[in-house]
Amino acid sequence: MHGIMNFRKLLLAQFLLFAGLFSTFKSTNAQGIQLDIRNQHYVGSDFYFDVYMVRTSGQVHLGNADFVMTYNHANFSSPVLTMVTGTSNLKNSSGATISYEANIATTIGTSGSNTNKLIINLAGPAGISSQTNFDAIMARIDSQTNTHRLGTFQISGATSPSIATSIEWYMSGAGVKTKLYTHNSSSPWLSTRINAVTANNPSLGTEPTTQATDFAIDAQTDTTMTLSWTRGSGDSIIILAKLNSAVGTDFPADGTRYTAGAFGVGDEIGNSGVYVVYKGVGTSAIIEGLSANSDYHFTAIEYSGAEGYNENYNTTSAPVVDGGTNAGEPDTLSSGFDITAYTSTSLTVDFTNGNGANRIIVVREGSAPSSGPVDGTSYTADADFSGSGAALGGGKVVYTGNDGSPTTITGLTPGTEYYIEIYEYNGTGGTENYTDTALSGSRYTTASEPTTASSGGATGGVTTTSMTFHWNKGDGAEQIVFVKAASAVDADP
Repeated sequence: MHGIMNFRKLLLAQFLLFAGLFSTFKSTNAQGIQLDIRNQHYVGSDFYFDVYMVRTSGQVHLGNADFVMTYNHANFSSPVLTMVTGTSNLKNSSGATISYEANIATTIGTSGSNTNKLIINLAGPAGISSQTNFDAIMARIDSQTNTHRLGTFQISGATSPSIATSIEWYMSGAGVKTKLYTHNSSSPWLSTRINAVTANNPSLGTEPTTQATDFAIDAQTDTTMTLSWTRGSGDSIIILAKLNSAVGTDFPADGTRYTAGAFGVGDEIGNSGVYVVYKGVGTSAIIEGLSANSDYHFTAIEYSGAEGYNENYNTTSAPVVDGGTNAGEPDTLSSGFDITAYTSTSLTVDFTNGNGANRIIVVREGSAPSSGPVDGTSYTADADFSGSGAALGGGKVVYTGNDGSPTTITGLTPGTEYYIEIYEYNGTGGTENYTDTALSGSRYTTASEPTTASSGGATGGVTTTSMTFHWNKGDGAEQIVFVKAASAVDADP
């Protein structure tokens, strides 16, 4: 009986031992990881993408791995796959940032079942000498998304940046496939293949059904344009711009991220001269970086999807608008203001032109004009102050053109002070750029001329040194008397 009990104890002990080993075996193979392709974008003829990892179960200490993908190789000529230096961003067990960059090799398959595959080979850290060493050099992948970046990779030789690259994970089939290994977290730090690998291929978002409307240019300067629109049904909108000609069919590629900026600074669609100048959810934007006196064409495209992952751009019947910037502003004002002639109803102003192609003269009665001309605005001029010249600053525009000196202003009120401002400007037809300051001056017109002269002049009380002169006043407000010795007065005032 005693022997039977000992035998049963032995069986129980063996059962527990095997159960423990089985449990340990299960835990080392219970790791799960998800792979993501993010931040896809073109720069000229180069295409870039990031590879990210996130743990889905167990503990993952990243060891050897092959990351294998297919792509739209037909859009590339003599492509080369490389890793961008300094882009590996992984963390060890204590959360410190480490890099596997020196352990990574890249190639594009050229033969057999591996032809046209993107292959990224990782040789995990080797020669682990201690637990401290393991914890310091081994990348620990946790459940934080968009954190554990293997690196940024570049495919050169794109022929059209408007065509989607369509990168997808290669998980099964002939040739090299995606596979990853993890290490046990304690000695002897054994390497085990991760069986639960989720390959997260970008799946395009739903293409918006409605484009933006009321796409318009609201204002412009010599270096900016203000655009506005009514949003369509997309998650966001992207605005493209091109100098001197239409954007045409140089559209963004689905699943590709683009960065907006000033014209010439934001991402260019290939080498087409088409730049991304706005991207977001708004209904207006000020486009910067433009050249003076130039024509720009804009296209607005609604899109949906996550950035650099699964954008779906609606390029069908995208609204367009075009217009010109203002001319550059002159930097030399007119000078030498002078009134060379005046009457009771007119003034003649003379000056030396500045370096603008044109100039505008504004006149106001009684005080200086309260404001100057507005850039991008054309004004009607009439030298007759009482005529049809455009109202401006409480006065009127009496001249616009490429000379203006001298200009005679008519239709004025006798005995009244008039203030005159002369602005230089470049551009015509809505592209005008006026100087912010003006050459200015003022002058009274003469009073109205009396219609009835004095009469009945006579002398009296003559002495050797004086005489008295009498006359009948006309209708002038005042009189002036001229005297000449020995002969008649022969000059007028």
